[in-house]
Amino acid sequence: MKVYPNPVFNILTLHWEPSEAHYADLIISNLDGKVVLKQKVESVTTPDHRLDLKILGLSPGMYLISLINRDSIVSKRVILTG
Repeated sequence: MKVYPNPVFNILTLHWEPSEAHYADLIISNLDGKVVLKQKVESVTTPDHRLDLKILGLSPGMYLISLINRDSIVSKRVILTG
């Protein structure tokens, strides 16, 4: 999974390989482990395996973005600027 830009201001783009997620949960959590966003991701609705997320309303800081399917968990850290 690729996550860009990093650091990010308000729109974060995720791009993943088809093998990483056909049906998956996308979870964004802060470094304390608190889930701040959870969303279902389906390749049917995102055939190019790309998702643009508006991450407005989150406090600046570091977050962990995880793509979780039945076979694997792929995680990346991202810094959210003000």
